[in-house]
Amino acid sequence: MIIKLRLVNWLEKTLFIAEYNKGYLPTQIFIDAGFDVDILCNDRIYSASKWWHKSYRKSGELGLRDTRKFNSGRPCP
Repeated sequence: MIIKLRLVNWLEKTLFIAEYNKGYLPTQIFIDAGFDVDILCNDRIYSASKWWHKSYRKSGELGLRDTRKFNSGRPCP
């Protein structure tokens, strides 16, 4: 079984960044959000945390948004 770690919207990612900046550890933030960290394992949590921090540093809150739904690959008319 493959488990994909994907938070539904950018607001949850923004809240993750805010909690992390307050000093909470990524694992504790995931536990508080209701994720089963035994299933996710520390590697996935670390990877997601690293990716979101990189995106946030680069583009702020806009970097945390999922832009795939806006970039279909088709040219605009």
